[in-house]
Amino acid sequence: MSAVEFALAAPIVLMLVFGILQIGMLMLGYNSIRALAGEVGRYAIVQYMTGNKLSDDQIETTTIARGVSGGSGLSGSALQVTAETVEVSSVTGVKQINLTISYAVPNILPFYPGESFEMEIQKPIFVYDDESPENFSIG
Repeated sequence: MSAVEFALAAPIVLMLVFGILQIGMLMLGYNSIRALAGEVGRYAIVQYMTGNKLSDDQIETTTIARGVSGGSGLSGSALQVTAETVEVSSVTGVKQINLTISYAVPNILPFYPGESFEMEIQKPIFVYDDESPENFSIG
């Protein structure tokens, strides 16, 4: 009798356990790439303030290096980064760099098709660039 009850309840319990683990992995991935975007944004701003004008490629390389080595559990093969300088900034007198971080969270659900769940964060980074055609002013 108890074997029948176990046979009926076990699949439901296992689906719940795998689902909870997958949701935890998704939340970890999202929070990790969100924190990474903020960290790289601050890094780029400080670099520009000290006169080190980073290229888009340098921002991308730094983002990947910090994402993989930062203890966040991000896998380098599942992490994609794009940094793109915008021709016309949405804020007058500053340079705008759009940072896009994509991450593929591995799928551990045996009943869900697909190898991963894709997520993406987009963050604009605004840095003061003294070579901007317009002067920066507040007020």
